[in-house]
Amino acid sequence: MPEKRRRNQVYCSNACSARASERRRKDGQPAPPRWQHPALTASDPVLRAAAHHAQELGQVGGWNPSTTRCVLDGLVTVLTDLPAGERVSLSEVRARPPRWVSRPRLVEVLTDLDLLHDEFAPAIRSWIDRVTSPFAPGFINPVRQWLLVLLNGDTRSRPRSASSIYVYFGCIRPFLDDWAVGYDHLVASEMRCKRERA
Repeated sequence: MPEKRRRNQVYCSNACSARASERRRKDGQPAPPRWQHPALTASDPVLRAAAHHAQELGQVGGWNPSTTRCVLDGLVTVLTDLPAGERVSLSEVRARPPRWVSRPRLVEVLTDLDLLHDEFAPAIRSWIDRVTSPFAPGFINPVRQWLLVLLNGDTRSRPRSASSIYVYFGCIRPFLDDWAVGYDHLVASEMRCKRERA
């Protein structure tokens, strides 16, 4: 085909593929093996295990196949030539993989396998301890757990950035201060709010 005739090239490629498939069926030949991402058969056991775990997470979580492929690309980028026993820093996960790689999915895979080192976590964790300590004991644990779910994510939500956590806490801080005046436990203040709405 002449150059710059992309439509014809695509048509030819698809038509030839269909004819080759039909010829194989008539001759009783097996179909060629499906393409697999190189990470799934890598010689590095850490990369191979991470790739298989990402594939499992994609199947369980209903990831788009292209998302799974991109996460596998990201794993190759961050885990290739990683010294044995070391972990990938969060700053590398944010900077090194191509822009189309889903960072939250990549972090999820690395965290599950204990391959991620979050160098930013200590600062935000100490901030969480500091801002929750002035509250009454009945308020400290629920508020702290909520902030940690925002930080780490869970099965229903992805991790939030530190700046988002600061904003969220700043929005609810006046309500917490108000409730803490009349109640010693967050559950009691929630029940009061429900009664007032009813």
